[in-house]
Amino acid sequence: MDIYLVGGAVRDALLGLPVIDRDWLVVGGTADELLAQGFQPVGQDFPVFLHPDTHEEYALARTERKSGHGYKGFSVSAMPTTTIEEDLMRRDLTVNAIAQAKNGDLIDPYQGVADLEKRCLRHISEAFSEDPLRVLRVARFAARFHHLGFTIAPETLALMTQMTQDGALSYLVAERVWQETYRGLSETSPWIYIDTLQHCGALKALMPAWDAALSLPLGHDPATTVKQHVALSLSHCDNAEQRFALLCYSTQLASLADNDQNAALQAIGELCQSLKVPNKAASLAMLCTQWIGRCHGLAGCPPEQILTLINQLGALKGDEPLQAFLACCRADFAAQTQQHLASYQQGVWLLACVARCRAVNSAPFVQQGLVGKAIGQHMDTARIMAITEEQQTWVAS
Repeated sequence: MDIYLVGGAVRDALLGLPVIDRDWLVVGGTADELLAQGFQPVGQDFPVFLHPDTHEEYALARTERKSGHGYKGFSVSAMPTTTIEEDLMRRDLTVNAIAQAKNGDLIDPYQGVADLEKRCLRHISEAFSEDPLRVLRVARFAARFHHLGFTIAPETLALMTQMTQDGALSYLVAERVWQETYRGLSETSPWIYIDTLQHCGALKALMPAWDAALSLPLGHDPATTVKQHVALSLSHCDNAEQRFALLCYSTQLASLADNDQNAALQAIGELCQSLKVPNKAASLAMLCTQWIGRCHGLAGCPPEQILTLINQLGALKGDEPLQAFLACCRADFAAQTQQHLASYQQGVWLLACVARCRAVNSAPFVQQGLVGKAIGQHMDTARIMAITEEQQTWVAS
């Protein structure tokens, strides 16, 4: 039984990057042998085990045969006779198919080291097309390593495009699309994830609302495309949920008409539902789509609308959604005006409105003998008056 370090740990070490997770490949071994040594089996799809002490993953060398549609449509065979070359062949990219023996020697049958040196993301074989999830994974790797000069090999991008045109992505389940998108938007160059998907047609297949908006001219600046603006705004925040919300907001950036905002909200609602986006991320996306533009014009926004925004953010009870929303506003405004994030005065104003609204309490109205809904109505009136007074200070300053 031989054990090799494989995949991302080898790749990242060769690139001089920190190695966070280590995966191991067991060649010539059996499940019974690992179980006898105290390894714990995990999952049901593949023969993977956790080391009893380090809890790192050890997988038996295996081969795969396409038996159905989608990323789960494979028959797996893990035999002691499976060679390391056979196991590495089933992987997606050459740079992910490098193994390292205990003595430090590299096993590199598909020239992954050479592709690392060339800064090239290249598929190993035509079997790449059997797993549609790889289209998203390659886009994610492109976003992760773009700052190091990596690009996707033309033949790999062509294969990704052909897979999309053949409808392969229709077999992906929503949860995996969201998972890869979330991870892609968490990478160093998140825009590259989106740009790659658009280039191969996957964005139109999976996120049509984004694809339709990105090629249009910006509403307030027709010389700039929505794509150029959003690419810049994404660079101004480092949170995947906020980046997702900014992309959702992009669906209405091509138009200044209020009635088009309703269409944008419907499109984003459908997108979030189709991808099964978690409630927290979906809520922020809807809030940003509806309110970022209004927050930019906060000085002229009716006090009643400001109170509605504050209530929708849940800002009278906590700060988390409020701060996430303001981070998105700052990023969009910085992209729009080429100003520093800290110069977003509207954020200071909104926080001041929140503070004034939080200062309103029910005690005076209870003392007046009011009960039930009447107390809430009078508190809202007091909050609107407080916001009006706050707006007057903005004009004065």
